[in-house]
Amino acid sequence: MNLTQFAVKRPVAMTMIVLMFVVLGLYSYRMLGVDLYPNINTPFISVSVSYPGAGAEEVESQIVKPIETAVASISKVDRISAQASEGFGVVIIEFELTADGDQAANDVQKKVDSIKGMLPEDAAEPVVIKMDFNAAPVMTLALKSARPAQETYDLAEDLLKEPLLKLPGVTNVSLVGGQRREIQINIDKARLQGYGLSIHRVIDHLKNENLNQPSGRLDQPDLEYNVRVMGQFKTVKDVEDIQIPLANGAKIPLKAIATVTDGLHEARTISRVNGEPAIAAVIFKQNDASIVDVGDAVKKALPAIKKNLPPDMELIVARDFSDYVHNALKGTRSSIIEGIITTAFALFFFLRDWRSMVTVIIAIPTSLIATLMGMYFAGFSFNMMSLLGMALCIGILVDDSIVVLENIHRHRAMGKSAVAAALEGRAEISMAAIAITLSDVVVFAPIAFMGGMVGQFFRQFGLTVVIATLFSLFISFTLTPMLSARFYMEEDPETKELKAKKRQASLYGLFLRRISPYSSRFWSILDRFSGGFSSFYVRALHWSLRRRFTVIAVALLAFMASLLLIPLGIVGFELMPKSDQSELSVTLEMPNGTPLAKTDEATREIEAFVATIPEVKYYQSSVGFSSGHGGSSSSSHKAEVGIQLYKQEERERTMWEVADQLREFSKTFTKGTIHIIESESGGGPPGTPIQLEISGPEYDQLMALAEQVKTIAESIPGAKEVDTNFRLGQPEVQIAIDRLRAAAYGLSVNDISRTLRASLSGDKATVFRTGDNEYDILVRLDGLQKSSIDDLKQITVTNAAGVQVPLGQLAEVKKGSGPTEIRRIERQRTITVSGNLNKDVPQSQFNAELNKRLEQLKLPAGYSIKQSGLSKEMQEVGVELISAFLLSITLVYMVLAILYESLLTPMIRMASLPLGLIGALAALAITGKSINLFSGIGIIMMDGLVAKNGTLLIDYTNTLMERGKPLREALIEAGKTRLRPIMMTTFTMVFGMLPVAAATSEGTEVRSAMAIVLIGGLITSTIFTLIVIPVFFTLISDFLDWRKRRKLERLRKAVAKIEGRAAASL
Repeated sequence: MNLTQFAVKRPVAMTMIVLMFVVLGLYSYRMLGVDLYPNINTPFISVSVSYPGAGAEEVESQIVKPIETAVASISKVDRISAQASEGFGVVIIEFELTADGDQAANDVQKKVDSIKGMLPEDAAEPVVIKMDFNAAPVMTLALKSARPAQETYDLAEDLLKEPLLKLPGVTNVSLVGGQRREIQINIDKARLQGYGLSIHRVIDHLKNENLNQPSGRLDQPDLEYNVRVMGQFKTVKDVEDIQIPLANGAKIPLKAIATVTDGLHEARTISRVNGEPAIAAVIFKQNDASIVDVGDAVKKALPAIKKNLPPDMELIVARDFSDYVHNALKGTRSSIIEGIITTAFALFFFLRDWRSMVTVIIAIPTSLIATLMGMYFAGFSFNMMSLLGMALCIGILVDDSIVVLENIHRHRAMGKSAVAAALEGRAEISMAAIAITLSDVVVFAPIAFMGGMVGQFFRQFGLTVVIATLFSLFISFTLTPMLSARFYMEEDPETKELKAKKRQASLYGLFLRRISPYSSRFWSILDRFSGGFSSFYVRALHWSLRRRFTVIAVALLAFMASLLLIPLGIVGFELMPKSDQSELSVTLEMPNGTPLAKTDEATREIEAFVATIPEVKYYQSSVGFSSGHGGSSSSSHKAEVGIQLYKQEERERTMWEVADQLREFSKTFTKGTIHIIESESGGGPPGTPIQLEISGPEYDQLMALAEQVKTIAESIPGAKEVDTNFRLGQPEVQIAIDRLRAAAYGLSVNDISRTLRASLSGDKATVFRTGDNEYDILVRLDGLQKSSIDDLKQITVTNAAGVQVPLGQLAEVKKGSGPTEIRRIERQRTITVSGNLNKDVPQSQFNAELNKRLEQLKLPAGYSIKQSGLSKEMQEVGVELISAFLLSITLVYMVLAILYESLLTPMIRMASLPLGLIGALAALAITGKSINLFSGIGIIMMDGLVAKNGTLLIDYTNTLMERGKPLREALIEAGKTRLRPIMMTTFTMVFGMLPVAAATSEGTEVRSAMAIVLIGGLITSTIFTLIVIPVFFTLISDFLDWRKRRKLERLRKAVAKIEGRAAASL
């Protein structure tokens, strides 16, 4: 008893087996996480070191270079990049994707530990972090208040940050803006020197005095007492009264030489929301947490948090990253439901029978729900890729059941019983169904196992379709024939008559009688049309078989014409399709050295313009911070305005039109340079469309080359906002120390540097504790930051003997400039030229022109220009897609060769692929879409889908030939018989994918190109397959006959020669 016989003859047992899969699928549903895209292994490790007071060049030579050298020898290192800026250095090590992230972090930590002794003494401990791109920000809240800055910040920490950190899935809440309380000790320089003290002696004494320390145990006969010295500062007066010892043994209170103030930490960043001062709370999720679940948890907790806030404080959601994910996934789920419904109507249209429609409508959700179980065991989540796989495979799922159901219908029309029709119809079509399913499996499996980031990105997509397709094959062998047998089960005449009378007396019967005249007329028109179409097809097939070479020539011309759409630029290339995510960023950059107040003034001018744009819902400003060209950085001359637009359905203009309006404003803005960045790639890889890395040893030469490359790039049509990440040096005061004089006084460069840093910027001596809060105690010389260079020369440095030496006697103090940031890639200094492209300019077209012009640029020895960012990613993705495409073609051929035990039959079937490409490229051209990551995957998928029609046609032709029919008769009868199932599978697949192609919901623009490719390919392949495949079949058959006759003729001639020689010898 085979599987189908078991299902038909034991329906209860098979129903329970199918229900078992459904129950397990539904149980798995609540266990699956939700995210925008699948989690991707990104073995990136960062090593950061703080070196206060050091310039960018010192950080490069003393921090960055030793770390680069140490980590370069670690295995599987793919790329090393670094950035040295004032007081801070970071090295990012990018490993191959096959590397284990945890092991990579351990290896880096060991290498960094081995060179700690080579780093400067004043440098902080190196921090090694495994960079986690999955722990993304979920939401940004803004707390607005008219209260004092310190009180607002404390309330934000206690009433906002702390409750948010307790929510499940939240890993961190970062507060931006506001000012923390700080105890400031401003020392009078003259008094300090008059008492013979140094600033470091004051700092060290404060550290030693502000302590609570255990001091042993006191034993008594009845009890034991722990002894603790309670020395921590409790009030600001305690700090003022601390006694500072002098060199002569006397002591003075701290207030004798300094003013102690309970103040606020110096503001180096300013945060506003909609032009009003605010503290922003950026919420980050854990690595394995769902962005949607965390976003929902935050929104659920907001009413309780708002209730605990004072009435005069307002809490708003400034940016909600989870909302886009939620809407995008909701749109994908809607596409699945819409696909099922449209497929149902397409089936009813063809089969005209509710029972057949119900059979297939049961089969699709059953396969999808059972797929959830496979997704859970594979460790997948609900994301754009896995749900996209489920949405696009609706047509695939219904194919197997349609083919089986249509054949069972045909056998029923022959007068067979319901059980016999189910068993024989399924058996006759089994080889074709297996061939169709396995073709799909071997097409989607290579997609799941592509290399690089793309392979990880599409793994869940490919395997979800494979799981669903295999379940669909199982359902078509079991549930579909079982339901057909049950629905069409013969009844005795009396039961049939009673049911008919009951139906006639019901409302349903009344409804049928009312619509019967109209439905009969409609179906009769449809019958005439389908009959006429079938007759037309048979005539067209006869005509084509008589003019075979004309048909092949037309097909080849259409194929060549479709390929010409690419070099003509009608269909372009890009990495990721653009998506309107309702978010923009405006970055402001002013001349180096611009004070924070002036940057804030310019930012307010930008805010005033943004406020006039009707599509803007919120705008959040961060002055003193920017994440624009070249990565994020903090500096007084930079600012960023993050803009949240209303949802697409709530505004008239697109995100790109709003961005263009801002760009027009930037042309009239004279206070600084503005860049506009659209959030449009839906989670795609970071970078800009134009990104060129110019590397070499000397900055002067690099600057000249970077300007040349920038001029070339911005001269190409379509380029915009082209800029370099190199900026003129920050104005600085340079102190050149005379080492001989310093050594004569017993002072080192480090002693002088520490004294200057503490005097100017201040040094954190200790902390002031009140309750659970800790506030820094900062010590510095009063007013020194605003003094002249001559005043700097009078700062005294105290040696071990207590001798005070003015800085002017130890060093030359002069004005100069130095680089604010030094960027390095692959251990070479690098300047990056980056920019954006107009929305209608394909990436490939721009790259071709750019490369052509760059080839004419002569580079000095030791210098190089490399494309990076989206251009580099696009090249790598192209290689992976072509590899997967070739592998899928090879595997499909192998599977068909195994099934048909023939090397030539698969060749006939695979002729459908170029026929599908005609429609795929034409559809992209008509809709204005490009060949990108998603449409490229669609072309690979098409290899399996478009060939189904050829499989149905070839399989039945072979069956008829085995029954003794000649080839041409078999082809004509197979075409006529298989016309309806071929049209049914095509229409149901097209209707199933239409909701995805329509891209009506948020986030669906990204994946619509894939459905458009498949719909275009299916339409043309169906039209051409019905004509071209039979013609190609006869040409192959004629070729085989010709080769057979030729071999036979040669054999006859050889035998005749042998016989002639034998006769002659006799």
